Amino acid sequence: MLISEDVTGAGIDFLRSKYPVHCDPDLWKKVPELEGMIPGFDALIVRNQTRVTASLLARAAGLRVIGRAGAGYDNIDVSAATGEGIVVAYSPEENSVSVAEHVFALLLALARKIPAADRSTKGGGWERKKYHGCELLGKTLGILGLGKIGFRVALRAKAFGMRVLAHDAYLSSTSLHVTESGAQMCSFDRVL
Repeated sequence: MLISEDVTGAGIDFLRSKYPVHCDPDLWKKVPELEGMIPGFDALIVRNQTRVTASLLARAAGLRVIGRAGAGYDNIDVSAATGEGIVVAYSPEENSVSVAEHVFALLLALARKIPAADRSTKGGGWERKKYHGCELLGKTLGILGLGKIGFRVALRAKAFGMRVLAHDAYLSSTSLHVTESGAQMCSFDRVL
C-alpha cells in the first residue's frame, strides 16, 4: 500500500497493522518518483494534492484500489481508473464537521473583527469601540450547496439564530437537509 500524502489516524494505524505500508507525505510533490514507485503497489491512498491522472494510472499495472481520504475526488481521473479496472473509494464524512466548524470560526472572526483587534492589541492599542463588530443573531447567511458540509454549516447558523438562504440544484424544499436546517431554498442569484 502506497500513501502519497500526510494521512494519519486510526484507519491508517489499522492498515499498518495488517498490510505493508509505504508512506511518504511529500511523494505527491515528486511526480517522477511516484510514477516509478506505483507499479509495485496494489493500493494507493491520497488526500487532495496527489494528481491521479490517466498517465499515472497507465503505469500502475498492479493497482487495484485508490482510497481518497476526504470528501470528493476531483484530483482523481475516475474514468481512467474505471477503464483500468481500479476501484476508487472516498470518505465523504471525513472532514465535514471540521470544515463546518472552521467556516464558523472564520465567520465569527470576521463578524467580531478579531484579526484587526488582535493586531491592534499586539501593537499596544485597545480600541474597543472600533473593533466591536456585530452579532450573528438575525443576520442572513447564504449557502451554495446543502451537501454534508453545507448542511452542517446551516445547522450551526440556525443555532446562532441566523436566517439561512440556500441554493442546491439537487435538493427540493422538502428534503431532509432543507427541513432540518431551516434553510430557505432560493435561486443561485438570490443567494449571491
